[in-house]
Amino acid sequence: MVAMVLLTWNGKVNLRNARHADDPAPLDEQSSCPGARDYSRAHLHHLVRSGEYLGAMLLSWVNTTFYQELMAAMRLAIAEGRFNAQGRNARPYRTHEPNRWSD
Repeated sequence: MVAMVLLTWNGKVNLRNARHADDPAPLDEQSSCPGARDYSRAHLHHLVRSGEYLGAMLLSWVNTTFYQELMAAMRLAIAEGRFNAQGRNARPYRTHEPNRWSD
């Protein structure tokens, strides 16, 4: 089976893991994506484990939104001269701070 890995500002989430089976928390409360903000981890876990198409659709929506937000943050950091070209902050999803690419 394919692992259903999601990217969030707090790191990667594998919804196939049993620890999400009873977790009422959303993936990311601060996300602009309703799939990450409004659905519980337990519900998404169930959809993924049962092979429901809705699960794959929601996970695609969450990852697409994450990448859109990531690229928007990178463009802003580049425009403001805060983007670190050396890659010291190469894993920006580990923090939700607005200045994640500052020197």
